[in-house]
Amino acid sequence: MKKLVLVIIVLSYIYVLSSCDEKHVAPSNVGTHVLGILQTLDTLSESNFEKHFISYNELHNTMSDIGAAARKAFYDAPLDKDSYAEAINDLYHQFKVGEMKNYITWKDMEYVDFEYRKYSDYGVTLIAGVLRFKNSKANYSIKIHWLSTPKTAGLLELFSFWEMNL
Repeated sequence: MKKLVLVIIVLSYIYVLSSCDEKHVAPSNVGTHVLGILQTLDTLSESNFEKHFISYNELHNTMSDIGAAARKAFYDAPLDKDSYAEAINDLYHQFKVGEMKNYITWKDMEYVDFEYRKYSDYGVTLIAGVLRFKNSKANYSIKIHWLSTPKTAGLLELFSFWEMNL
C-alpha cells in the first residue's frame, strides 16, 4: 500500500512538472533561455521569433488587471496591437541585419553570464538584465526585459545586441 501511494505521488509530480508552461522560466535561467532563442536565429522565422515574446493580448490583459499605478511601474509604453507587433518584427530584422553585417552565426554563440534585477509587485515580476555571450571573434551583450505573471510569461523587450570588451 505504501508503495502504491509513493508511485501515485511520483507520477503526480512528474505530470505536474511536464505540464508546466515552458514560458515560465526561473529568473536566473532567463539569460540561458534567451540565448537559446538567439542561437536559433539562423533558421528562426519572423513569426516564430514573435512567439517568444509575451503576446499583445497577454500584456494588455495583465496591464488592465493591475491598475494604473502599477502600469507606470512596469510598462509605460502605450502601444496598440499593430505597433507592438511592428516593434517585435523590427527587432527581428535588426538582428538579421546585424547577423549579415558582422558575419554572425548565431548557433556558435556561447553563454558568458546574465546579470539581472528582479522587480515584483502587483502579481507581476519584471526581470531586467544584461545577457553576455560570445563567439570565437567577439563578445556581445544584450539587454533583456522578461515579464512573468501567474498566468503567462515571456520576453517583453530585447534591446539590440552590441559588441563589447569583456
